[in-house]
Amino acid sequence: MVLNNYREACVFALIYLNRYTEAEGWIAKMLSSGIEGNNPEQLSKRHLMMGVLKYLQNDFKGAFKHLQFTKEVETDREGWNLGIRMLNIYLTLSTEKVDLADQRINAMRKHIERTSKMRNLRKRDIIIFRILSHLSRSGFDFKETWEERKKDFALLRSKTPDCFWVPRSHELIIFDQWFEAKMNNIPYAPIFPSPQQDPEKAVDISAMEEA
Repeated sequence: MVLNNYREACVFALIYLNRYTEAEGWIAKMLSSGIEGNNPEQLSKRHLMMGVLKYLQNDFKGAFKHLQFTKEVETDREGWNLGIRMLNIYLTLSTEKVDLADQRINAMRKHIERTSKMRNLRKRDIIIFRILSHLSRSGFDFKETWEERKKDFALLRSKTPDCFWVPRSHELIIFDQWFEAKMNNIPYAPIFPSPQQDPEKAVDISAMEEA
């Protein structure tokens, strides 16, 4: 399991470098070790990560397949259950299943209401849900929603505590950048902010190549 934790750290780094094929290879190694190298929560999380990578490479069928192996984490304190729901919404919108997208957004609302009673949600997650709710009410008019929710998008891109994007979180696809790409009908090509990192915790990808 320790080795897989290092591999997971490498996957995050590779995603931020847009090296999706390499990241997919690392996750495949983790999943191949099954329950011997992953506890149930880690397996769910890593299937989600693989689903995201499939989505980023426009393999929507592959992304749906890996979502079937994700299960709600009972003691989820990092928002990975929310990440599962967000990928489901991205997939339904990318495959033009609008009715299903409505259902997924409503399910996300119920999840947030239930979860907020157990732990504090980040304000960023609440803002993302607020935007998605508006998008649903607008008949999935991305441009109208972008104009109407300008303040919310500004918060997501600000340095306001609890609103900015956090690396190595369930938000592997940066929501506001995904939304803007969808609105402009262009491929999602994220620009990841450079996080401040403790040099002692930096991940050396090359050192893992023989693992």
